[in-house]
Order: sequence, then C-alpha cells, then structure tokens
Amino acid sequence: MIKITIITVCYNEKDELKKTIDSVCCQTYSEIEYLIVDGASIDGTVDMFHEYSCNRNMSFYSEKDFGIYNAMNRGIARASGDYVYFINAGDTLYNEHVITNVVSYIKNNPEAIYYGKICLVYPNGLKIVQDYLKLEGTLQEKLLNGYMPCHQAIFAPRKLLLDHYFREQYKIRADYEWLMYSISRRNECINIPTIISYYGVTGVSGRAKYDFLFHEEEKRIISEYEQNFLHMKMTDCQKKIELSRKNSELKYEHMFRLMNQWLALKQKNINIDVYLLKKGYQNISIYGMGHIGVRLLDELKNSDIKVKYGIDQNANNLFTNLKVIFPHEVLEEVDAIIVTAITSFSEIEEYLKKRVKYSILSIEDVIYEAM
Repeated sequence: MIKITIITVCYNEKDELKKTIDSVCCQTYSEIEYLIVDGASIDGTVDMFHEYSCNRNMSFYSEKDFGIYNAMNRGIARASGDYVYFINAGDTLYNEHVITNVVSYIKNNPEAIYYGKICLVYPNGLKIVQDYLKLEGTLQEKLLNGYMPCHQAIFAPRKLLLDHYFREQYKIRADYEWLMYSISRRNECINIPTIISYYGVTGVSGRAKYDFLFHEEEKRIISEYEQNFLHMKMTDCQKKIELSRKNSELKYEHMFRLMNQWLALKQKNINIDVYLLKKGYQNISIYGMGHIGVRLLDELKNSDIKVKYGIDQNANNLFTNLKVIFPHEVLEEVDAIIVTAITSFSEIEEYLKKRVKYSILSIEDVIYEAM
C-alpha cells in the first residue's frame, strides 16, 4: 500500500495550524504519516499539539531552523512515506477524500511526480480554483517562463527529494529549482484532475514586496537549467520581451489585489489609521506619491495620523499640497515610512535602512494586516 507523508512547517502559527491539522486528520486514506516541523514557536503551538498526542500517525518536532526550506528539508529527512506532500499552516486539504483520490492515480505510475489543482483563498473570502494545466504551453515551456504548479498541489516521490533536497540558498523559489532539476532529468510530471487544497494567497511568495527577490532567484534558476531545454531556448530578445510582459502582468495583478483588499476594508468599516495608531505610528511619511500614495494621503486626511511629507523620484513634477522630496534628500524623522511602490519594496527598504532608523512599512502589509 502506498504510504503518503504529509509535512507542515510552521512558526508561531498556533491558530492557523489547528485547521490544517484537522483537515489532515479527517482524511479517509489510512496510510498517512503526518510530520509537523515547528521552528521553536513561542505562541503556545507546542501546548496545542498535545491535543493530538493520541494520533499515532502524527509526529511533532519543535526546534530552531534556518528558514522555511531548511525546515522542509528536515521534514524530508524524517519522512518514511513513498510520496511526500507539503501543506502550509493555515491551508487545508480540499476535502476528506483528497489523499484517497490522489493515490488512485499514483498507483498507475508510482515513480512520477503528480500535481493537481488548488483553490486560491483571498483575504476578503473570495475563492477561485486555479488549474496550472490550462496555462498556455507545455510543462517545459511554462517552467522556462517561471511558472510552476502550486507547491501545495504537488506530490513528489520521496526518493527524488532525497536525491535533491531543496537548495537553501534560495529563500522563495527553492521549490521551483527542485522541480526544474527533476524535470531536466526526465522525471515524469503528471497532472491529475483533482482539487488538492485551499491555498491562502498572502504567503511570502505571493506578496508584491518580494517580487524583486522572486525574479532574481527565478533568473538564476532558469539560467542554470535552460541548457537542458535547448530545443525551446529563447533568444535574449525574446527573454526581455517575455520578462517585460510578465512583470507588467504581475504589477497590475498585485495592484488589483491590493485595491480589492482596500475596498474590502472600507466595506467592513475598518480604517487604516486605527491600525497605525495601535502600532504607535502617529507621524508618517509616504514613499511613492503616485495613484496609491495619493489614495493613502486622502485616507488619512481627517484622521489623527499626521503625514509630514512625501518621498518620490519624480518630486519636481508632482502637484500636491503635501511637501514631496527626493529620496536622496534629508529625511525628517517620523514614526514610520509607508512605501506604496509595492513591487519595488525590497529595493526601497534596503536603501532606506541605510539612511534611517525608524520603521519602513509596505502599504501591502498595512492593508492585509489591518483586516
């Protein structure tokens, strides 16, 4: 009988972890080993796990790690199943029959990698099923363009993971590197018409502020493996066109998500100023005085939050009642700088940290956390 190891890595996710555990425990398939790899949480996660101590198929490890992929590798090293599946704290299996359904396909070829569909769950409650198979192109073409099935929809043979652990120098895209490695070595990857999990879209790799790191890692991985796909290798010109197109699509997708979440806040009568005051940010500046920056300024206009000045590369050409300065000018002390350039946050944060000692926030984090 095929044994499935399910692994959840977590840190200070007590409340979210419980619903993930419950979705695994209710599975109808009997040959499941469930490993929870905790990063030495201090929020009561360890105590909460005692509720499940009677489950002999579940093991809990709490120890300091060196990041999410290090924790995942620790789980792989302890796994004993024929296949390994990762599910994050807060995400849940789609229904109680998911593992049974997946195993029915694995039996046909117990050497291949399998992936299914996921149901995206947005912070405002919207749920949309995403089917990687329907994206244009072959699997290899999609991988070369940076697209992979959601990791929470993939079932991998344990021996392939033991052969090539997640490379921990990658902070966001190590799972993509693993799949590129596996496919480049002619391992079969098979789609199954099953929804695997509910997947929250506010994780690390889904945030706009990590776009720069996301794409930098992606470029390094593609550069390493594209020689294995010579028959479909793109020219430098094609790469630039494709990268420009993808960046544009991602930018507007992130902006749409942000504004949609902002609207959801307004509909729930949740105000950003209340969140900022609770955090102790009464005097702020806004980095990026484009569309989102102006909306934020309007939002805070009649509140107890004082916006002391704006910061923008295009300061000379902006017409606003707020004082706007260039990033290289002297930055008057405030409680926090809120960055509205969501897809450039990591670079802006790195630059500002060299110049100021106070908090640097992404408008994306402010809006999501305010909910």
